Amino acid sequence: MKQLFITILICCLGLWVHAQEPWSLQQCIDYARENNIQIKQQELNEKLSEYALKQSKYSRLPDLNASGSHSYNFGRSIDPTTNLFATERIRANSFSLSSNLVLFNGMIRHNTVKQNQFNLLSDQLMTEKTRNDISLNITSAYLQILVAKEQLGVATDMLALTQKQYDQTSKLVNAGALPQGDLLELQAQMANDNFNVINATNQVELAVLNLKLILDLDIKQPFEVREPDMAIPDPERLEAYNVVELYQTALTTQPQIKSSAYGVKSAERSLAIAKGNLAPSLSLFGALRSNYSNVQQSIIGETSFTPIIGFLSSDNTPVISASPVTVPTFGPKPFGDQITDNFSQAVGISISIPIFNQLQVKNAIHQAEIGILNARYTESLAQNQLKNDIMLAYTNAKAAAKKYAASKSSVEAMELSFEYTQKRFEQGLVNALEFNTGKNSLSQAESDLIQSKYDYLFKLRILDFYQSNKILAP
Repeated sequence: MKQLFITILICCLGLWVHAQEPWSLQQCIDYARENNIQIKQQELNEKLSEYALKQSKYSRLPDLNASGSHSYNFGRSIDPTTNLFATERIRANSFSLSSNLVLFNGMIRHNTVKQNQFNLLSDQLMTEKTRNDISLNITSAYLQILVAKEQLGVATDMLALTQKQYDQTSKLVNAGALPQGDLLELQAQMANDNFNVINATNQVELAVLNLKLILDLDIKQPFEVREPDMAIPDPERLEAYNVVELYQTALTTQPQIKSSAYGVKSAERSLAIAKGNLAPSLSLFGALRSNYSNVQQSIIGETSFTPIIGFLSSDNTPVISASPVTVPTFGPKPFGDQITDNFSQAVGISISIPIFNQLQVKNAIHQAEIGILNARYTESLAQNQLKNDIMLAYTNAKAAAKKYAASKSSVEAMELSFEYTQKRFEQGLVNALEFNTGKNSLSQAESDLIQSKYDYLFKLRILDFYQSNKILAP
């Protein structure tokens, strides 16, 4: 009970500490690897495979079984201790200790151990794949929070800019330098900017909620993410990637590929097990037995008497022998004596030769051969899927790099354009509508730049993941 209390206290303390400071991406990934339910379920499958492997190894040991019985027989029955018929009630006990050791059974046990070893390795790799999938989901959700926060910052800056222009325009309108329509246009734009701030705030909350759900955290628990300093890689970095080499590397690092390869080996062992049932099986056995019956008798003493050997013919006077006769007396044989006297041993070798078994073995062999083909198809599908994923990831990364570069150029151009429009607006050379149009275009360009930046970063991390099988946290 004390240990349970300490464990709960440590967990609560850990959650409290996390709630007090922003979570980094690596902290999110580490927490999910320890607490995610999908990962825990896969780890349970791994445990089941471990026990299956242990059991297959233990099956190579001899077994040892003890048995005992207590029975009552009525009417005409056979006394189990004497094998003689008796008509009285018989109370009997029997005891035995037996052992059996399989010496040879077509290598079935050996192949079963190997198969379970491959199954365990496959499950361990699938656990790793589940961790990778969860890590990628967390990375995507984490970056989406950063996107939403930066977009909230842009919306807030735009609202502040509109407020500043509104205050300046209000003074000019009151002085008669600008028409009232410009002030009304800015007022409408300020309401629209305020709406954008509210919408961006909601997007941040939704992004945070999504990550909390993936981490399986309490919705009411305070949660913030750390905003790292993220250097934007040069788009030319993609030129360093060679898709063919990346695929060859991923074939050796990605767990699902290794898992499917072990699946083929497991299926091959399944075929060997099926063929093993065609071979004779040879076993060594031994047994110890004893029994007891309440009707079994033993000599417990003797009685002497003088027998009559005849009668006189004259008067039938009995003639008594001159020598006394001694006869034994019988009684129930003690339990311990019967167990000792009835103790028997047996040892031997048995062989079982399969001759005809309704073609079960033949059909099992055919099924195992189909299982191998299916496992090879699964391996090929996994390799093809990996190739497609890498090609798609590389293509997406190239598109994201181009989009980021275009968005960056667009923002730079929009900043210059808006700066010019803002100066002309302050000089009264353009109206509020033109000012708002330029500002909205800049806001949209900055929003697109933020989205393309993090999309590019995420796509690069996917390529890095295929190269190293690791999620690189910013």
